[in-house]
Amino acid sequence: MGNLSRLLKESWTLVEEQQDKVAGYFYARIFLSNPHLRNLFPVHMDVQRARLLGAIVTAVQTLDDPERFEEYLHALGRDHRKFHVEPDHYSVVGDALLEALRTFAGEQWSIEYDQAWGDAYNVIAKKMLAGADADPNPAYWHAEVLTHERRSRDIAVITCRPLQHPLEYRAGQYV
Repeated sequence: MGNLSRLLKESWTLVEEQQDKVAGYFYARIFLSNPHLRNLFPVHMDVQRARLLGAIVTAVQTLDDPERFEEYLHALGRDHRKFHVEPDHYSVVGDALLEALRTFAGEQWSIEYDQAWGDAYNVIAKKMLAGADADPNPAYWHAEVLTHERRSRDIAVITCRPLQHPLEYRAGQYV
């Protein structure tokens, strides 16, 4: 993992100053080649672009800590279920990511960087899919809102009744 991690970090420095453009290009590639996926994303993409970049940086930074890397990606995979992400979407994302990185790194991009990102993305996708598959709970619950109490200007207590699946509750848990 050491050499892979070095190559990823080294190549990321080639695009780091242009990361907003990388993210914009990445999403443009996805939506141009797969317009039906546009509906999975919010209308305004600013927050989404920031989340993508944060996820890439976190994955690259945790690569040298296998336990943290796996835990992060399993949680990310579980979270993506609620956005209706399907297994075949992962290859679309991987292709768009590599193309965006290649484009903005320019002539400094190498075959080694390409291979490193391809390998890393395959591992990331497998771990995210494993996280999504391992969670026995539904991606989200449909519920009826029973009460809504304002406790302050920005705090409310909402009581809901799940309609289809029971929600196990543990003391101290938040939803």
